[in-house]
Amino acid sequence: MLYTKEKRSLKMKKRTFAALLAALLLTVSGCTATPTAQETPTNEEIALYTSRIAELEATLQKERENRFISDSAYEGRIQELEQQLLALSPDTETGSDITDETMIFHYRLEGNKAIVTGYDGTSTLVTVPSTLDGYAVIAIGERAFEGTSVAAVILPQGLEAIGWFAFYGCEKLIDVSIPASVTSIGYAVFDGCPNIAIVCGADTYAARYAESYGLPRVIL
Repeated sequence: MLYTKEKRSLKMKKRTFAALLAALLLTVSGCTATPTAQETPTNEEIALYTSRIAELEATLQKERENRFISDSAYEGRIQELEQQLLALSPDTETGSDITDETMIFHYRLEGNKAIVTGYDGTSTLVTVPSTLDGYAVIAIGERAFEGTSVAAVILPQGLEAIGWFAFYGCEKLIDVSIPASVTSIGYAVFDGCPNIAIVCGADTYAARYAESYGLPRVIL
C-alpha cells in the first residue's frame, strides 16, 4: 500500500508540473509580440544612395567655388569677351581726337558712328563733344573713363548709351550730366564713385536709372 501511495503522489506532481508549464507558456506567448522581419537595403540600393550623395556633394562644392569668384576675375572675363567681340566686327575702326590740349578722347567706329573708348586728358572738368573727327558720338564705351581723375562730365545731346563700368572707380567724380537722348545705361557704371550725382531731366531714362539705384539726382 505504501508503494501505491508514493506512485500516486509522483503522478500528481508530474501533472501539476505539466499544468504549470503550460500556463507559463501561454502567459509568455500572450505578452510577447511576434517579431517582424526588418527590410535590409540591397547592395545595389546602397551603391545608388552613395553615388547620389557624392553627386550632390560635388554640385554643392562647385556652387561654393563659383560664389567666391573674385571681382577681378569676373571683370577680366568681361574684358576678354569685349576683345573677342571687337575682333569679330569687320567694319570696326579706331581713332583719337584731341579737342584741345587738355582733353584727348579715344574712340572706335561702328556704322560710321563713334563710341568713346578712353580718355587721356588732364582736365578734370570734361565735356564730351557731340562729334569726334566728324563722326557723331552715340555711346560711351565700356570702361571709357574707368579709374580716371575726372570730377565732372557733361555728355552730349544725341548720345544713346553708356556702357558697363564706364565711370567705374572714379573716386573724385561729383556729377555727370546725362542728356534725355540716353536710353541705355550699363552695369556698375558708377560703382566706386562715392560722391556721384546724376544731372538730368525729370522724366528721362537717366532720372529713372538714378532713382532705381538710389543715386542722388539734380533735376534740370
